[in-house]
Amino acid sequence: MLRSVLATCATVLMATSVVACGGDDEPKSTDSETPAATGTETASASATPTFTATPFDPPKKFEVRGQPMGLPDKSPSEGILPQTTTDRVALAENVAVAADSTGLYASDLSIGTQLWQRPAVPADQAATVTAYGPTAPVTTTLGGRTLVVVAFGERVKGAGTTKDHVQTSLQAVDPADGTPAWTVELPGSDRPGRVLIDEESGLIAVGSYAQTITLVDANAHRALWTLPQYELVAFGKGIIAARPDADNPTHGLVGLDAHTKQVRWRALPWAKPTTEIRAIGAAGSFIVASTKAFFTDPHSAKSWEPQTRHVIDLTTGKTVTTFKGNEHADGGVSCEYDGVSVLACAYMQDEAFAIDTTSGRKLWWFDSSGSRVPPVITAAFHGVVYAKAQNGPAMLDAKTGQDLGNPGAVAMTVDEYGAASYEADRSDDVILHPAIG
Repeated sequence: MLRSVLATCATVLMATSVVACGGDDEPKSTDSETPAATGTETASASATPTFTATPFDPPKKFEVRGQPMGLPDKSPSEGILPQTTTDRVALAENVAVAADSTGLYASDLSIGTQLWQRPAVPADQAATVTAYGPTAPVTTTLGGRTLVVVAFGERVKGAGTTKDHVQTSLQAVDPADGTPAWTVELPGSDRPGRVLIDEESGLIAVGSYAQTITLVDANAHRALWTLPQYELVAFGKGIIAARPDADNPTHGLVGLDAHTKQVRWRALPWAKPTTEIRAIGAAGSFIVASTKAFFTDPHSAKSWEPQTRHVIDLTTGKTVTTFKGNEHADGGVSCEYDGVSVLACAYMQDEAFAIDTTSGRKLWWFDSSGSRVPPVITAAFHGVVYAKAQNGPAMLDAKTGQDLGNPGAVAMTVDEYGAASYEADRSDDVILHPAIG
């Protein structure tokens, strides 16, 4: 259904300066039963190219140069493109949806043609509401419908003696044409940091930079509860993993029942200042937490051991695997889930490893002390890990860690139809690379 609607939208877009798949803006409180419109406008028209998108599962070759999304100016007076990186892009089959403070922008992944755009704030609210700092958009399936979900921070001017205030606007749109499905306003919530979705339960967790978690019911379109002083880490199987943001907590991680907000488990007994959590990555059914232990050597100088990686079961909080990291790995470990059974992680070019998300066991690990240089892992999809190696794009087998060759682009976001990358030498635009093999 998505592809058939998309084809219609793309054809209309090419033929006219106004996308006929949407319409005008509407107020923020919307749902799928209310007649809605995208408010999408485009600036140019051209002949429709002849191109048939071909899916590859997983893709191992991308068109090298790609097509820039051509995102609009943040500041027309300065004539610059927004600083949009690919953690601001979601792929929904052959559609790429990017978000910045001005709104959402969608392009055909195969040919780069803009399909639609939707402002973060409807026109009738633009005088009093200013959007900022969107989260990375997320492609999801809720209620049998494919949606892209994103959260915008908003500053709202007060009326009369009412104070100005901030809030978060959680928005869901149809990626085919930008039609809004629903919007939920979260008053008092500061700048949103991330959105995590548990499709099975139909619940969405929104974490803020102020270390506050808000849970939203995607079916009822309303907030269920808010929990301050906790950093959102992972969400799945009805459990929210969170990191306490308080002085001297008893544990480094807690698992919360999403329906009741009650603590289901506690992990990583806290030993500050002798031990501190340096990084947390999560996807699938497991969390990878990295801790750093400090000690005083015989000369009374403070020193530390290599970081320890702890693989924690999301549902139970039990640590199932522990291993030492590279001694030079002193910061955040980033992780990418392949959507099947592998969580691939790396720290810079010092260390790379992968976890089996069905068992929690370590699949492979290597660091820079041997014959290989670990790459910076940027994405993973259906058995393939995509990365930036020392001399260009790279791919690894997700289960073995062995090299698979050069895919043609540093893929930051991937699906069967292609990848999105980010190149600073193209005015910080997002580049779309169709899959060709």
